[in-house]
Amino acid sequence: MRKLLPFIFFMTCLLVSCNLDLMVGSAPELGNDYNPPKEVVFSGQAPSRPMATKSYYEDRIVVSWSAVAGADYYSLERAEFSVTPTQADVARAAWTPIYDYPSALRYEDDDADLRPGYYYAYRVTAHTYVGMQSGETSTMCYGSLLSAPDVIEATKGVDTARITLTWTQMPGVEKYYVYSSDNSDTVAIGDLVATVPQIDSGEPNGYSNSYSYVVPQADLGKNLYFSVAASGGNGSVSNDRSPVTSGYTRVIGAAATPEVDDVTKGDSIDGIVVRWAKDPLETEEDPITYTVTRSYPGSSETVIFPTYPGEELPFDEASQTYYIQDPGDIRENVVYTYSIVAQNNTGMSQANVQTAYLLSPPQELTFTPKEDGRGFDIGVTLPVGADEAETQWEYEVTITREDDRVETEILSQSELVDYDFPVSAESASDDAYKDEIRRFEVRTVNPGASAASRSGELKSRSSIVTTIDGIPDTPTITASSNKRSLMTANGNGVFPVELALSVPDDSYKPADYVITRTGVEDGIATQGDDPVKFITSDSTYYDNDGTRVGQVYTYTAVARDALGRESGQSDSVDGYGAITGEAYIDAFEAHLLKPWESPDLHPDYVSGGKSSIWGYISQQGMGSLGSATVGGESLVGNCGAPAGSSGTITYNAVAQGIGGNVSFSYTRYYSEAPTHFDLDFYLSESAGYSMVVSLSGSGTVSGGPFRIGGMYPGVIDFGGLSVSNNAFTGRYSITQTHEGGESAGYEVRL
Repeated sequence: MRKLLPFIFFMTCLLVSCNLDLMVGSAPELGNDYNPPKEVVFSGQAPSRPMATKSYYEDRIVVSWSAVAGADYYSLERAEFSVTPTQADVARAAWTPIYDYPSALRYEDDDADLRPGYYYAYRVTAHTYVGMQSGETSTMCYGSLLSAPDVIEATKGVDTARITLTWTQMPGVEKYYVYSSDNSDTVAIGDLVATVPQIDSGEPNGYSNSYSYVVPQADLGKNLYFSVAASGGNGSVSNDRSPVTSGYTRVIGAAATPEVDDVTKGDSIDGIVVRWAKDPLETEEDPITYTVTRSYPGSSETVIFPTYPGEELPFDEASQTYYIQDPGDIRENVVYTYSIVAQNNTGMSQANVQTAYLLSPPQELTFTPKEDGRGFDIGVTLPVGADEAETQWEYEVTITREDDRVETEILSQSELVDYDFPVSAESASDDAYKDEIRRFEVRTVNPGASAASRSGELKSRSSIVTTIDGIPDTPTITASSNKRSLMTANGNGVFPVELALSVPDDSYKPADYVITRTGVEDGIATQGDDPVKFITSDSTYYDNDGTRVGQVYTYTAVARDALGRESGQSDSVDGYGAITGEAYIDAFEAHLLKPWESPDLHPDYVSGGKSSIWGYISQQGMGSLGSATVGGESLVGNCGAPAGSSGTITYNAVAQGIGGNVSFSYTRYYSEAPTHFDLDFYLSESAGYSMVVSLSGSGTVSGGPFRIGGMYPGVIDFGGLSVSNNAFTGRYSITQTHEGGESAGYEVRL
């Protein structure tokens, strides 16, 4: 151990020495192989590994993806599918932008419009502000809400020992919990009788999970109630339960199944009627009673007969049928399920289950512009029952044209699906424009009812109406000026210009807007800046496409309809974005504080480097240490520039190190001063700013704080700024003022 002590002491001293060097600020020298970090270039690749939660949460879907090198933000799109989407479904999908300008790689989609039982596809695209480039779009991922089944059915009197349950399969669910009770009010907290895994039948739609419940001996022949909960991939269980349904086993000697004679299937608009034949085996010693229940997707079973003890069914002596008339709250385009059960002294019959529905209008009409932009293709979701109606229904179509002409015609189902719109006009001034359809209304017509008592032509009580917009009126566009945004500034340090777009209230709604941007400096269009065009379907657009510090831009817009036809051009507006603190400091020093370090920005004022500064313009009253003629105009002192412009800049230093006053006054961007005054900032005329520099190159800076106006107003406080060794040193502070009264402060050390 003693032999080790000198070694331990030596190592301790060595470590302390190294750490002491670090504490006092000494840094290790970088070797010759050191390479500074390289700028990350936007790869343009598609975000990888997009993922969405499948039945994890009842109120949201969480989407995530991997980062793309050089990306500034990502955009996210969503499409909705009512069934497992096929490739054809995806190709026809309507993608909705739901998330833009995020910097994160995760998004919680808690849109209130998300619906249980639907599949949601997501895709992601990366973007960069440098040139406003967009990368490739990612592959799709699918997500869903956690939800219990919305339809559940149980067999009624089919088997003597079992009740078979079936329910709709929900997207993303891994397993279901089946609950049972002998009371419909307590089934949600009843006994857990089974855990059933998700069964994928491979069918695109309509498949269901099922479970065969072996009924205990004591419950045979009794009415039992069932409900189902769903569990997602993360083990979460839905708080809600499926609707409640009832089922029972058959008892030998029970009443016969009722024979249904007629049920409403699109041959009524007021209510649903179900008729069934009287059982010929009924006797006074063994009377038969009936129970009728009703359900529809998303609802539990409801007993609609009897509604009170001792209620008697209506009986038609002529046809020897019982019937139930259900006006209730029956709605169009809903399929109702009725179960008619007979019961004698022994037990309940097998239920006769029937579906019924009112005559309803089409459920949906969509119009898609044709590829040639000369009309629309129609998409029709037919009313419930249209595919199974014994008599082919017809459709009354009422169209209203641009010139307010109203026409009505009767179409067959195939004619409605293949409806051919007239060729559209190329502009509102075209004579064919008055023939364009603006309103499309459809009712369903049943030419003859299936029952004699309801014979005759029927029309659905309501209609479906779709309007088709034409060419919108000329839009209005406004642009922000010096507005700081929550969005990221571009590579030049400029925040986006916010553009607001609108059309008159009585105008057609635009499908999108086309914005044209032209660069302007002091009201003069810049040479070499070709117009830039942006297309947006939103009423607000953020322009961050290569905008630069000190540049004002002029914007105009046209509104387009769904066929791409354009309105007149809007009036022009000017706008520019606020700048970051770093950009503000760079611009201030380049234009005002140290212009000799940026000779390219000031060719009229600086010749050569710092060592050969010389004043073109002398301060009035101090003699002429320098003068110049620029653009044919002699500039001496306050030279009488046009009204409203501040145009004085004075360097009282013919060579480096000679003392004198240095004052600056610059024009606002919108003045009509000559181009040699067209700078980005100005100092107020009342501010005094002097810098005294001795031959040795040391001196002080006094004056201020200065209020700077023009494009980016703010306050400059020079504080401890001075001149030493022919350079500025010390510190100063900048406080920016943005549109809307916001402010931001920065301190600069030189």
